[in-house]
Amino acid sequence: GDCGQTMARGARKIMAEMATFPLDDPASACAHLGRSVRGSMGGTSGVLYDIFFSAAGASLRGAGPTGSVALERWIEAFAAGVRAIGRYGGAGLGDRTVLDALIPACEAMQGSVAAGASQALRSAADAAEAGAESTKGMAALAGRASYVPREELAKVPDPGAKAAAGWLAAAASAFGA
Repeated sequence: GDCGQTMARGARKIMAEMATFPLDDPASACAHLGRSVRGSMGGTSGVLYDIFFSAAGASLRGAGPTGSVALERWIEAFAAGVRAIGRYGGAGLGDRTVLDALIPACEAMQGSVAAGASQALRSAADAAEAGAESTKGMAALAGRASYVPREELAKVPDPGAKAAAGWLAAAASAFGA
């Protein structure tokens, strides 16, 4: 559907531009990610993911080269991005939005930091999937789904939450989790 097409456009743009990203500088890499999604995804998703990457990047300023950044710092950057989406998007947990996947993912990462990066990502992906599935039947209090009759929403999870669960699962897989 529409959300999937939007996410695919963003992913294609990131893949096309990744060779130009300053991957050794996490704050700058996040800024580049934000610009890529903002320019390719459009709509609310593009803006929210730009906000996510901008906040994450700001949290990583001065962190040093990518390979030297501690896992806790990466997780704090993720948390900063999630908080920024909530703040600027005006939604929260239980509103049937992307945050229903991202907030549990963030909490799972924070709770599994001692197990290392691969396990933290796997825990985040699993929590995001459970969070996305929990949106079935939720009343949509924010986002485009708030215009859809509730009985229709009971059949499917929130597309934005499901998409976030998908990219977190891909990240976990890339890290061997």
